[in-house]
Amino acid sequence: CKRETEDGHEQFEVKLKRADGAVLELDVSPAGAILQTEEKVALADVPAAVTKAFAAKYAKAKATRAEKETHADGGVFYELAFTGNGGKAKEATFAADGTFTEEE
Repeated sequence: CKRETEDGHEQFEVKLKRADGAVLELDVSPAGAILQTEEKVALADVPAAVTKAFAAKYAKAKATRAEKETHADGGVFYELAFTGNGGKAKEATFAADGTFTEEE
């Protein structure tokens, strides 16, 4: 369990290992509410709308890994890692319908 601040709010990151060996990350509020879950997914399992939007926004980039984020309100997002200009590692997040939300 790791304490962190996200968007000015305190939360805890908890990593759980499933029986199949996959790791599930939970972001939990100080009150114990699950804010979101994160899990690695195969690039082939990313929805077509997301891969199409990624290719349109980052035409010269190739995604190297993907994570599925499920928010407490039920929203599903995909974070794709890639190498940007100058070889810098970056991540872009898209809603399941392909809407771009942020780049880190």
